[in-house]
Amino acid sequence: MVRTKKIFREQLLEGAYQLVVDEGFKHFHARKVAKVISCSTQPIYREFDNLTTFKAATSEYIIQTVEQFLSDKERHDLSSFSEVLCQYADKHPDEFERFFLVDETCKPLMKELINVHFNHLVISLPAYQTISSEQLDQLFDLFWFYTLGKAAQRAHTVTEEEDLHSTLDELSKLYIQKIAV
Repeated sequence: MVRTKKIFREQLLEGAYQLVVDEGFKHFHARKVAKVISCSTQPIYREFDNLTTFKAATSEYIIQTVEQFLSDKERHDLSSFSEVLCQYADKHPDEFERFFLVDETCKPLMKELINVHFNHLVISLPAYQTISSEQLDQLFDLFWFYTLGKAAQRAHTVTEEEDLHSTLDELSKLYIQKIAV
């Protein structure tokens, strides 16, 4: 009898990560993850109790991946923090689009992660020492939407006018799909 190779937890999480980047959590199923890493579903259920715990572990893996990128970059004010997020969008445009803009499971996780980093940074800045928590929330909302727009533009840099038209067509199709759901 041929001995099969062991699939490790890290491989399962990497496969799940890739599936989420490609298709999102909406299409997250054990069979699809197994197909991505070319194995059966057996290693998944051997490693995780059920699909819910696998999804939770995948969410945590995604957060850790983005967290690692953020931790590796130096930021000393709000504009440099915004630039770090834009660098992430430059370097990982597919992940940025899925995690920050498209996927309904990932978007709140990313917003929470960025909010934690934002609060730590703002607390350390002398200019913001006296603002109220309500003002801090408003400042974060402003920062969040400004940075998302800037990063989305950088992630999808368009150089040709034809590319611009195809991008606008694609955006309008996505918008229509979103309304239809």
